Amino acid sequence: MNDFFFWIEGLGFSTFLRESSSLLSFPIFLYLHTLAMSIVAGATAIICFALIGVWPKRAPISPLQ
Repeated sequence: MNDFFFWIEGLGFSTFLRESSSLLSFPIFLYLHTLAMSIVAGATAIICFALIGVWPKRAPISPLQ
């Protein structure tokens, strides 16, 4: 497992985040990560609501397929 972490640490993107002189590089990365995770969690919640029957009756389920 340590080999995997060392490989990630050696990637160009990891080196850029670690050694960048920009004060915004890491916060922008965190913002984009949070945004992507919220999109994934929201989509999962919508699908779960449709599966358990909480989805509104008038809203079509076909776009979820």
